[in-house]
Amino acid sequence: MYYLQMSSAAGKTPAPGQAVYSASKFALNGYFPSLRSELNQRGIKVTVVCPGPIETSNGTGTTSGSEKRVSSTRCAELTVIAMTHDLEEGWWESSSSCCRERQYSLSLLFGKRKAS
Repeated sequence: MYYLQMSSAAGKTPAPGQAVYSASKFALNGYFPSLRSELNQRGIKVTVVCPGPIETSNGTGTTSGSEKRVSSTRCAELTVIAMTHDLEEGWWESSSSCCRERQYSLSLLFGKRKAS
């Protein structure tokens, strides 16, 4: 069995003007490691995915926002990679400029692997 939680890079690095959103993602990123430790005993794996901005349609066929975004297809691919590589956590960004210190890189997956 598997439990996948979609969180956000905003739960790793606060975003100006996004205090409530960032706080909710920080809460997810605190809750799921605890849940993982409980479910691990039952053989249930837990992965938390923390993508940066995702390119989405606003209903008119155009994308929202001016920053570089990861495509929703690439986000799905990286999510599957995180799960199949048994990562406890995965995160990625399209734009590396604001995230170099956090080890994000252009559409590359980084994560914490489960301790053996």
